[in-house]
Order: sequence, then structure tokens, then C-alpha cells
Amino acid sequence: MRAIFAACLLAFAVNAAVAAPPELKSLSPAGAQRGASTTITAAGTFPKWPVQAWVSGDGVRLEPLKDKGKFTANVDADAAPGVRWVRLINDDGASKVRPLVISSLPETAEKETNDLLESPHAVEALPTIVNGVLSKAGDVDTYRVSLKRGQTFIASLDANTDLGSPIDAVLQLVDGEGFVIDQNHDDRLLDPRLVRKIDRDGDLCVRVFAFPSDPNSSIRFHGAADAIYRLTLTVGPFVDHAFPPVVAADGSKSSVELQGWNLPTTAINAPTNAPEPLTPVALDLPQGTAGSASTMTADLPLIAEQEPNDREQPQTIATPGLVVGRIASSSDQDAFHVTWQKGQTWRIRAQSKLWGFNVDPLVYLYDKSGTQLFRSDDAGRGNPDSDTTFKVLVSGTYKIVVEDLLGGATLRHSYLLDIRPQDADFALAVTEAEFAATAGKPLEIPVTIERPSGMTADVTVKVLGLPKALGEPQAVSSGKGEAAKKVTLRIPASAAFSGPIRIVGVAANDMKPRRLAVAPVAGIASARLVDLWLTIPPPKK
Repeated sequence: MRAIFAACLLAFAVNAAVAAPPELKSLSPAGAQRGASTTITAAGTFPKWPVQAWVSGDGVRLEPLKDKGKFTANVDADAAPGVRWVRLINDDGASKVRPLVISSLPETAEKETNDLLESPHAVEALPTIVNGVLSKAGDVDTYRVSLKRGQTFIASLDANTDLGSPIDAVLQLVDGEGFVIDQNHDDRLLDPRLVRKIDRDGDLCVRVFAFPSDPNSSIRFHGAADAIYRLTLTVGPFVDHAFPPVVAADGSKSSVELQGWNLPTTAINAPTNAPEPLTPVALDLPQGTAGSASTMTADLPLIAEQEPNDREQPQTIATPGLVVGRIASSSDQDAFHVTWQKGQTWRIRAQSKLWGFNVDPLVYLYDKSGTQLFRSDDAGRGNPDSDTTFKVLVSGTYKIVVEDLLGGATLRHSYLLDIRPQDADFALAVTEAEFAATAGKPLEIPVTIERPSGMTADVTVKVLGLPKALGEPQAVSSGKGEAAKKVTLRIPASAAFSGPIRIVGVAANDMKPRRLAVAPVAGIASARLVDLWLTIPPPKK
């Protein structure tokens, strides 16, 4: 009897261990070249093999190989460069997503040992992307490049910002004697970038080391098995971003301006057919171009800043609208005239850090007599962008002024001035991006609604992407009480399903704004997901 009981326990334990979704921790290398096939190793736990792989966007496919954890990444030649999200799937559910960066440059792996100037990893040709890792405490990686006078050399490292690597990296450009010619610490959040005009022919070394992204009391360079990075080295075209970051959503042909270095052309056509407003769409850059850029379709009319528009001669604009502007000099103050009616309440946001730009926005509002009505700086803790609401007590013309708090003026000193009625905006959020139901038991998904102060319109929240057999689950967030902050979507588990879903909300007011729910990405603070995953097993017999 004991033997039978023990056998039952063993069988239960084995089944419980097998009945689990994949766990994906990282991908190595963390990127792939378009137009090529690359072998990718997934680190994690895979109770069942093979598994399926879902990749965001078009043109990238991961096919499982015979060996557990191994995939072939097939990337189309016209796949847009930039970060893609990968999740692994079996019958029991889906893993958390991890990033895979698509590039148009040749890729190589770091060659150890390359700690010292005397034994660097010799880079044979530029451009290239090196996939490396600071594998142990105190690790320093060194790469030798041959450069010529007059070239603009770019060394750009992706680690913490896009990959979630636990490092705050530093890049140095050093000569053969070890003298530091140039150095950068934080350029894109915690990731460094060097741009240097070369003044003589010869070999130089790029040195990589890092501190922990979460500071601690250790006094040494950080390294660990997950301290991965991608180092782009080029003297060719490099794209930093596209301007403006949003394009019109009316289907008209839109052109954006590429910003960066060594660019033979800066104008490129942007897609205007994004399925949802304010959803990022990667741009298809010319082959051989380093970096990446994206844009998204706007949900309001776009207004281009037109110089001169200083305090003495403001630019007259219509509201609501989205103004795309730049801080052209350290003393630049962009001014805009608006005409508002008594009783209106407007939300005025100056966004720059949200888009990866460098402006620390400072916004002023004046009435027609020149009296300052407000001065708006940071929107809140950890958010340096400006966000203010204003109720109009007297009809008339008002002046909005935008400047950079720190007086900066660089390639990335751009901003988006978003002016819309206070009740015409909201945000949806979920705490997870992957959901799994129990057979026969309805699944409940809590959705948080973030409303600016005074936004009281009803918001209808529903699920997109479900088969007809599961109906159209939805919930209404009223403007008052607890339902104003949170609703619960109830999805029946009456039919098997495994696939991507989105959660969307539409407000019941004149503008009917539409917003997708976003989910956080573990370890990558700047990332947000709109493509969620739902697994419903077959009903129990």
C-alpha cells in the first residue's frame, strides 16, 4: 500500500513539474542581423521541449532546434531594426518577454581574454556589433579599432536601457599608451555613447567597464553572468532618433527627419497605419545604418514649432493639438498663443524624457496682461516632464512658454507639447503581461485606470483578440468611486485559447480617446508592453 501511495505521489510530482510554462531569463546573443540566420541560446527552464516562440513585429522568426534552449533566428532583409520582444510558449502558458535587438550590421562575439591593452579583441572591420559580457567582478573588456583622420567614430553600448543588463557601463577611448582620449558614462539613461572626430591615422582602443546599476557598497567594477551588452562600433551612418517622434494618423504620407551622424540622407517616410494611436512603430532604415528609430501615430492634430517664436512674438496655435518643438540654444524660450473660453479645463504636458530626449521641461502660462498664472516643472517623483491642468476663468488669449530648466541645447533637445481637454485623456495599466486560466474557471484580470484630476467620463474597457467562442468581455469604469480607479475583466474559460491579446479603453466623451493597457517588463524600467498573452487550457473531460 505504501509503495502504491509513493508511486502516486511521484507521478503527481512529475506531472506538476511538467505542467508549467517556460521560464525565459535571457537570450544570447541578445541580437541578430537582418537578412541572416543566427543561432540563439535561451537561458531558462523548459519543462517541455520544443516550445513555440512569439516575436513582436514582423519579419523575425525563432525556430526551436533539437537541443533544448537552442533556436535559429531567421530575420528578413527588410525587418525594421530595433528592440523586439520574445516570449516562449507551451500548452501551459507563456514566459515573460525578453528583448532581442535587430540590427543591419555584421555581428560578432567578444573574444576573451581582452582585459588589457596588451591583449585587446582586435576588430577586423567596421562597422560591427560585438555581443559581450562583463562576466566577473573587476572585468574590463578592450577592443582595438583602426581609424583614419577625419572620420567620425561612434562607439555605442546597449546594456541596461534596452537589455535590462544590471550594469551602469562606462566607455573610454584610449591610445596605445593608455591615455584616455574621451570618455562617456551616461548617454541613453545608464548606457554610454562616444562620438569622436578622429585627428590622426592609427589604432585606438575602446574600453568597457561598469558599476552595478543598483549601487551598493562595493568599490570595484561590476561583473556577472547576466552583465551582457551590445557594443556598436562604426565610422558609417548612425541614427540616434527620428524627429518628430509622432506622425499624423490620417493616412497621409509623412516624412520624418533622422538625427545622428554620418547620415547620407535624413528624410525617410514613416508609416501612418499603426493599428492603435500612440503605439510605437519601428522605422525601416537603410541597410548598413547603425542604431534604430521609431515613431507613432498621433491622436491629435500635429503642429510644428516655427521660429522665431520667443516671448515677444509667440506662435499662434489651435488647441487641442500636439506641438513638436526643439530647444535651439541655451537661451531658447518657445512661446505659443492659445485662445481659450471660460469654463474650459486644459491639460498641458511638455514631454521630453518620455521620448528619450534631453529637455528638462519648464512651462509657464501667462494671461494677456503678462501675469504669470503657473510655473510647472516636474510632474512627480521620478518624472522630470511637466504635467499641469488649468481651468479657464476668463475667456481670452493666453501665452505658453517652454524652456529647458538646465539651459541645454543638443541633438536630443526636443519636446512634445501636448494640449488637450482635461477629460480627454487617461491611461490603462495591468501588472502582468502573461495570463493563464484554470480549465473551467473564469479568469479575472484587474485593470488600473489612471485619470488626471477631474477626469470623470466613463471608460469602457474590453479585450481585443479573443475568439468568438469566448465572447467580448468588458467592464465599465465610472467616473466616481473605486470603479474610477480599477475594474476587473472576467474572461470565461469555456474554450481553449493561446494567443496575444490587447486590452483597450474608450472614454465616453466628445473626443472619445482610446488607450491600450500597458504592462511593465521585468528589469527594464523604460519598457512597456501592449501585446499581452492569454492561455486557456482545454475544458476538463
